[in-house]
Amino acid sequence: MLPVFLSTIESTEDADRIISLYTDFYALFCKTAYEIVKDSSLCKDIVHEAFTRTIRYMDRFRLLPYRNQVSYINKVTRNIAIEYYRDKQKNQYLEDTPSNFLSSDDITIEVESYLELKEAILNLNDRDRDLICLKYSGYKEKEIAEVIGGNEKYIRQSVYRARQRIKKFLNKGVKVHEK
Repeated sequence: MLPVFLSTIESTEDADRIISLYTDFYALFCKTAYEIVKDSSLCKDIVHEAFTRTIRYMDRFRLLPYRNQVSYINKVTRNIAIEYYRDKQKNQYLEDTPSNFLSSDDITIEVESYLELKEAILNLNDRDRDLICLKYSGYKEKEIAEVIGGNEKYIRQSVYRARQRIKKFLNKGVKVHEK
């Protein structure tokens, strides 16, 4: 797999650095991935994906000192392993859920509830809608703060207030859009 990585690198100096990092720290990167996913068969794929992403941003990567490059790839490996773990958890949940879990009446109620919730979310202002969508897409307050700006406490409070507006809309059927 390493030759595939190297074929995308233009500079021989960059290719040598990637080879060095790969051979010297492969075990560390695999260990990092294994600690999260607990599946040795996935570790190799995760490490390869980490190197692929690193090579994609080689112009920024080459500016880092060597030891920071190791930390960078290790952090990328960790993040990819977390992505794999989350996907595995979602798929496991879907496999464990019986297909005939809801009756047709339950499904009708669920669809109506979904439509009401969708309407409530659409009545929020853009900022609150974005916050709610990010929060319930699985992002943590810290990650949302990095994307939107602000700190975790601000994000947590804003999400709480947006949820209160949604509850108010659902309970009373009133417009909650605030500017």
